[in-house]
Amino acid sequence: MDATKPKPNKEFKEMEFGFHSFEEQMSAFLYVGKEFALYHPGNLFAHNYFLAVNVGCIEKLAADENKQLLPIEIILKAFESDLVPHFETLIFALAVCSKQVYSESLRHAAYAIVGKICSSPEHFILFIKFASELSKRKVTMSHPYKPSHGWGHGLRKAVNNWYLSKEPLELAKCITRCKGRYGWKHKDIVKLSHPHPDTPEKEVILKYIMHGLEKTKKSFGDNLDVQELIEYIQKVEDFKHCNDKVQAAGLLEKYELTLDHVPGHMLKSTEIWNSLIPSMDLHTLLSNLQRIHNLGLLKTDAPAVEKIIDEITNKERLACSNIHPIFVYIILKNYENSGKFTLGLTVMVLAITLISISSY
Repeated sequence: MDATKPKPNKEFKEMEFGFHSFEEQMSAFLYVGKEFALYHPGNLFAHNYFLAVNVGCIEKLAADENKQLLPIEIILKAFESDLVPHFETLIFALAVCSKQVYSESLRHAAYAIVGKICSSPEHFILFIKFASELSKRKVTMSHPYKPSHGWGHGLRKAVNNWYLSKEPLELAKCITRCKGRYGWKHKDIVKLSHPHPDTPEKEVILKYIMHGLEKTKKSFGDNLDVQELIEYIQKVEDFKHCNDKVQAAGLLEKYELTLDHVPGHMLKSTEIWNSLIPSMDLHTLLSNLQRIHNLGLLKTDAPAVEKIIDEITNKERLACSNIHPIFVYIILKNYENSGKFTLGLTVMVLAITLISISSY
């Protein structure tokens, strides 16, 4: 080996695979987590992908009066493509747009689409996490400014709009399904944003978030207009506190609850999973196949096997689910690496792969 030959370094690789325009750099970040075309597998949080310096192209575009709103266009285009492998990159880029200091127009535009990009409670809470962290850092990007420990008007307005723009029952389903993520709870967010409900139904939900069901029932027990909403929340609470697995499985089907409603101590119950599988979307089902397999639910002639095969061989449902073939391939490789992959399950997943490829 030639000792005089220079060793490739990180900077050289980034230049070699880099993009010339800031627009291309931002698109690369959304799809691979970096501003250059070099993908590294692994957990994006563990590898510190979500730092503002890793997406400096946003502030460069924000500083250009003619391109200051391009980041929003790029985010929306990627969002609508359904091809972004890690949705966290979209949410982080949106948070950076909302907290950069170069363009007020970009901040307003970012807050305006929070409800669209972060419609699910999980994604919404992740946006709150990112936005809060960016606010508290002394230097979030290359431009230094005094850190803010409070919430500005723009963020409060976006947060309040997320809660108040939803139909009451939809909001109740969101907050009972996902009470918290990433170190944040709805209670924390509501405390900081101070939303003012415009209907008794939404007032019930916010009261429940802040004070729990019993105090909510005491405050609204005589209001017949909100009883249906309170009854729904009561059903979810009854399910979460049910210790009888068979009864809980029945409640799961009766109330059409989801995997996110299931408390941790119930997740090893075969009865619970047999009730969950028919109602699970394909993405969730595929993501949990390893867990289902480990519970012994995929043995020959097991009831769950037929249910799963019916779901994953439904071409219409598969086409509507936007499951990408590479997602199925990753699941297959994960199973192989686990050392617990059976021939039957391999055939099952390969069948999904072939069907998903044919639908693209």
